[in-house]
Amino acid sequence: MENSNAKCPKWLVSHFLKRGGTLSFSQFMDLALNDSEKGSYASGEIKIGRDGDFVTSPSLGSDFAELLAIQLIRWFEDIFNNDPSLHKVSLVDIGPGEGDLALDLLEALERMSPNLYEKLDLVLIEINSAMRKRQKHKLSSLTNASVRWTTLEELCDEPIVGVIIAHEILDALPVERLVFRNGALHQVGIKIVRNNSNYYLKYVDLPLSNEIIKTLESYKNNYNIIIPPINASEGWSTELHVNLDSWFSRVSRAINKGLLLVIDYSLDAKDYYNEFRSSGTIVAYKNQKLYTDVLLKPGRYDITSHICKEAAILSAQKNNFKFIGSTMQGLALLALGLAGKLSILRELGNHDISKALKTRENLLRLVDPAALGRFQWLLFQIKKNEFVEPIEFNTSFLDEPNN
Repeated sequence: MENSNAKCPKWLVSHFLKRGGTLSFSQFMDLALNDSEKGSYASGEIKIGRDGDFVTSPSLGSDFAELLAIQLIRWFEDIFNNDPSLHKVSLVDIGPGEGDLALDLLEALERMSPNLYEKLDLVLIEINSAMRKRQKHKLSSLTNASVRWTTLEELCDEPIVGVIIAHEILDALPVERLVFRNGALHQVGIKIVRNNSNYYLKYVDLPLSNEIIKTLESYKNNYNIIIPPINASEGWSTELHVNLDSWFSRVSRAINKGLLLVIDYSLDAKDYYNEFRSSGTIVAYKNQKLYTDVLLKPGRYDITSHICKEAAILSAQKNNFKFIGSTMQGLALLALGLAGKLSILRELGNHDISKALKTRENLLRLVDPAALGRFQWLLFQIKKNEFVEPIEFNTSFLDEPNN
C-alpha cells in the first residue's frame, strides 16, 4: 500500500479540516461514495452497465433475473403455505443500482407466476437521490405493479414478510484498512498535506481503535481468524468490515419472517487473511478499468472490496439470522437451469446468429469463475422467536447443477 500523488478535491478538503486534517479510511470511503452532493453514487457520477463504469449480472440482460425468479417463486410459495392468511408479501431490493434487476424480476414474476405477482410488493432501498431518480425512470413502465421506495430505517418501523436481496451492496460498505508495519498492526488513516495552493492525500498509520480491537478479538474467538497472519511481511495490508454488524442489525429489524439473500464478491477467511494476499482486495473502478490506487479522484470512482464470508455469517448470527448455505454464482445459476437456456440458443442461432452469440457470451460471463461466476450467494433466514417453528424453505440453488 503505497502513497499516491492524488489531489484532494476542494469539496473534500472541508471534511478533512473539520476533523483536524485526518480521516479513518472508512470515513474517507463513505464520503467518496455517499456524500450527499459530491459522492460518486449520490451525484450520479457512477453508471452501471456495458457503457458505464462496471458491469453487474443484471446489466448483462434479463436471464440472470429470470433464473433468480425461479428460486424466488419457490420461496414465496413456502411463505404462503406456512401462513395461508397472508394477502401480501414483499420483495426488497437493497441498493438497486440502475434498476435493471428490479425491472427484470417483476417482468419475469408476472410472466411466470401471475397470481404471486398480484400479491407482491416491491420495495427499493436507495440512499442516493441520483440513483433513485434513474431507478424511477427505469421502472416507470410498470403501471400495474406495486412499487415503492423507502429507507432501511423506515422499513424497520414496518417490517416485511418476504425476501430481501442485497446484490452487490456489501462490497460498497465502508471498510477500515489495516497495515502491518514494524512488527505491529496499525489502522490506516488518510490525511491531507498542503503543497502551495493544493492539498494532497496521504496514508498515515494510526493506533487501532477500540472498535477494531473488538472486531479482531471476535474474529479470533469465533473462527480462529488471526490478523495479521503469522508470516505477514512488512507492509502487509487488508480490510476489516466494521460496518457489517450495524448493517445486519438494521436488516434484521426490517424483516419479521422470510429470507435474506446476499450476492457479492466474497472470500473465505483463509483466502482473505493470508500472507500472500498482501494488499487486501480493495480497488477502484472507472470506465470499465480497475485501479489499485483508491485515493484517485474521490467522488468520481467506485471503491469496492470483497467481503469475508465468515465475517458476514458472524454478523448475521449476532442479529437473529440463521445461515442456511452458500455457493458460487455459477453453480447457483446452473442449478436453476442456465444450461437449458444455453441449449435453447442452439435453435435460435439458426435464425439470428448475432443475437444468439451475444446472449451466449452474457450467459457464460454469469458463470465464468474468472468473471461474475465467482460471486457468492449467501442465504440467511430470520429467526426472531426461538419458540416458533421455522419455515422449511426450498433451496434449489444449492443443489447439484443441472446438465
